[in-house]
This record gives sequence, structure tokens and C-alpha cells, in this order.
Amino acid sequence: MTPQDYLRIKAEKESLIQNLERDIYRAREQADFCKMPEQKRSATARDIVKGAIIWYEREEQHGGDYWNIVEEVLHPGDAFKGYMADDGCRYGLDGAYVEIAS
Repeated sequence: MTPQDYLRIKAEKESLIQNLERDIYRAREQADFCKMPEQKRSATARDIVKGAIIWYEREEQHGGDYWNIVEEVLHPGDAFKGYMADDGCRYGLDGAYVEIAS
């Protein structure tokens, strides 16, 4: 393989990655409009695991209810800094809910 071959492959793959990242971004934008589940309960420290979806209620004038995905577990029982979410911010159990599986 030559350096030119490498650059060609790199450009092709980076283009594919950009397209996939755009698709992921659009999917997140659509999912952000999802309503909080009706069947929910207060979250506990045991619910704070990587990949978990954690819901919060918020007044409509402030954007309405929202959800996060646990990216990194910090202090699961902490009311304010229990985990790092996929948005890079820290959240905790204060006002947190999880969906009750049916």
C-alpha cells in the first residue's frame, strides 16, 4: 500500500463515518420528542448502570420532560452526581425516573 492508497481509503471511510454520525444525530433529534413513559417509578442507585435510560420531569416552558443515557457510573446513589450522561453532564437520582418494563 502506498501513502496515496492510504489517503484514498482514509477519505472514503471518513465520509462513511460522517454519514453515519449524521444518521445518529437525526435519530437522537427525533427521539428527544418522545414523551415520558406512563409506567414509571423513581430511579434507585441500582438503576444507574451504563446504557440505562433515565427520565426527568421538567416544566414545559423549560423544554418539557427529558431523558439521558448513562455513559459512565460515578456515584450511583448521589442525588446530583450519580452518573455522567451521554451529553457530557453529570446527573443523579434527584427527580430521576425509569420506565417500568411491561
